[in-house]
Amino acid sequence: MSWYQPLLDALWNHMLNDHKDISEYDHATEYRFTEEYIHYENFRHGEPHVFPCPWADCKWHKTYSVNFDLMTKVEEDE
Repeated sequence: MSWYQPLLDALWNHMLNDHKDISEYDHATEYRFTEEYIHYENFRHGEPHVFPCPWADCKWHKTYSVNFDLMTKVEEDE
């Protein structure tokens, strides 16, 4: 699971529950566009971002920040 999957899950649930007048095909298309955008976007450590609904005039959004933790494996000499 990718780090951004909870954001996509929240968006999908929002679109299905709050935009029932829009087809599921259109929701799926917007979901894929959003997934590609997040996957290829450059993020800076701790920088706040807003994850909005793609449909016009909808005020739903999630605010998040990406935090990077570098963990290295130290190999011990035998």
